[in-house]
Amino acid sequence: MSWDAYPHRKWAAHPPGFWIGMLLYLGTMAAAGWALRSLPIAGAERVLVGLSPTLPLALMWHAYLRMVRHQDELYRRIQLEAVALAAGATVLSSFTWGFLEMFQVAPHLNPQWAGHMLVFSYGIAAGLLNQRYG
Repeated sequence: MSWDAYPHRKWAAHPPGFWIGMLLYLGTMAAAGWALRSLPIAGAERVLVGLSPTLPLALMWHAYLRMVRHQDELYRRIQLEAVALAAGATVLSSFTWGFLEMFQVAPHLNPQWAGHMLVFSYGIAAGLLNQRYG
């Protein structure tokens, strides 16, 4: 996918590959969830259906990396700081929750929450940093 005009648009609008990946991810998540609940799928096929949403996630990741590579130094700095803030918040939160679980103060959570928190906190940090520097 070519998006040579992207550096002029900065990072406010993600490249087409990101949005295509997002739509495919939502579609495969819905289809995989329905198939695994409704159809008699077993064995390796069940694993393949369950893993099918990871392919669109890889497309989104690839588009994000291309986006960062096409940005100027300021927007690369914003992305780096946003990722650093999000990673720090996620690590701090996961360790804190892990300690609470270990001491039986909090219930066990699915580890997948950490990935969701990383993406969510990255979005917040990138938006705030873009306002600060942009």
